[in-house]
Amino acid sequence: MAEADWRQTLTTEVLATRYGVVAEVIEPVHMGTDTINRRVLTDDGLRLFVKQYPLTADLDAAREAWAMSEYCRAAKLPVPRVWPDMDDNLVTIARGSAWAVVDEAPGRVNMSAMAVPLAENIGVVMGRMHRVLAAYPLPGRLQHTRWRTESVDDAVARCDAVIVRAVREGHHDLDQLGADIEQRREDLRGQVPRLRDRLPGILVEQALHADLSRTNLITSPIPSPASSTSVA
Repeated sequence: MAEADWRQTLTTEVLATRYGVVAEVIEPVHMGTDTINRRVLTDDGLRLFVKQYPLTADLDAAREAWAMSEYCRAAKLPVPRVWPDMDDNLVTIARGSAWAVVDEAPGRVNMSAMAVPLAENIGVVMGRMHRVLAAYPLPGRLQHTRWRTESVDDAVARCDAVIVRAVREGHHDLDQLGADIEQRREDLRGQVPRLRDRLPGILVEQALHADLSRTNLITSPIPSPASSTSVA
């Protein structure tokens, strides 16, 4: 069995046994450096986003992130619903991997030049998230070192690994991805020292803020010059 067919069969089995969902269509999503991502259309018309983690991943951090996402959704922020598994877990363990399933956010990743109304809308959503999370019980772990001391060269190497993986998996737009990764390399080399100089004395890790990028923002047109924003 080809690897793609095996992965599709695996996803179908996990969704059926752990979530009671029958998958009709499964499509790979070529994004993410540490997870395997898929879009799923179910037999009753639901559109889901499935994230597969290796068991070597920090699963406690993943659980904290999804729990925080549900907290934000309960506060009416535009965050997709996380599906609990049969045992009410937001991260399930099955077939040698960890899995999370969420509703697919409507809209698309917008990589065109950002207009002012869209930038303002993103700022409004993030401001609402700041206010909501001000009341959230903070995770017990503090991030004192990674943002201050992690090697920039190591981060650049991970950018290179994204390109290698994208080529292997047949990414649909390698030219655009290559341009985005090159911009990320330039940002890492040029901006990290300046940002580190302005970091506060104590840093607390929270979901979403650590990975705010254009590829993690889903936008959809609305009947005004702006666009609505969802946090993926």
